[in-house]
Amino acid sequence: MSRLIPTDISHIPTSMQAYDAEFQKQTGMTMAQAACHGLHIPEQSPVKKTAVIPVTSGLGVISRFSESVCAILQHIGADAFVTGKTDVAGLQEAYAAGAEVIFLADDDVYAAFSTGGAWQSDNGFATGIAFAAALDGAVSCAEKKVLVLGAGPVGSAAAKWLDDAGAQVVLYDPLLEKAKAAAEKCAHATVLCDAPDLKQYGYILDATPNGGWISAEDVTEGTVFSVPGMPLSLTSEAAEKVTLIHNPLELGTITMYYDCIRQMEG
Repeated sequence: MSRLIPTDISHIPTSMQAYDAEFQKQTGMTMAQAACHGLHIPEQSPVKKTAVIPVTSGLGVISRFSESVCAILQHIGADAFVTGKTDVAGLQEAYAAGAEVIFLADDDVYAAFSTGGAWQSDNGFATGIAFAAALDGAVSCAEKKVLVLGAGPVGSAAAKWLDDAGAQVVLYDPLLEKAKAAAEKCAHATVLCDAPDLKQYGYILDATPNGGWISAEDVTEGTVFSVPGMPLSLTSEAAEKVTLIHNPLELGTITMYYDCIRQMEG
């Protein structure tokens, strides 16, 4: 999991309505609808009491992270709150308050858990399928060639989802064995041994963790990028040139919530 910095997320509590409207213009779906599309479940609006627990281990709490997660969950109708206590004390507080779902993150993992059973949703998986579903909403990926950059948890989940949706998935990761391992989970994906010429692709899902490495000279105007990664891989000039579906926390968090509920009620 890439560690966010406060400036990545400080806008979230006050911008959810506006950003969701922008997302809908790009994809034809709200973020909640994209999450349900990614999970292959009907659109729904479940209200679950949900606790967000600040965690101080490792590098510590990211300023405004818990408040941002809470705002995202409240935006889709969850009865969400941030615990007053942190770590194990926060977990105890969440259980005492009757929380049905718990969100928490440390330096390595961001996950949601159900308190009523052995159900959980990992951010890497949820983010990958959600951004794949968002790209599908924008361009209808079936039978289209889609380049997936990065074969970590996010890229692997996205590639599998797109492959299942009938896209012609092309995978690239600088670590070739990672790309091959991700391709093995797909029915038809192909692997590139060398770095691709991005101008040859009209549809790209970028799950790489490095910022600013894609310049305006690297892309063709009108290319559709679905980019979950932070920091953003495109320079500001490149981002203005393409259609960019990107948010640092919102879509993955929403999908984690629905994923937990899918398991709880399945």
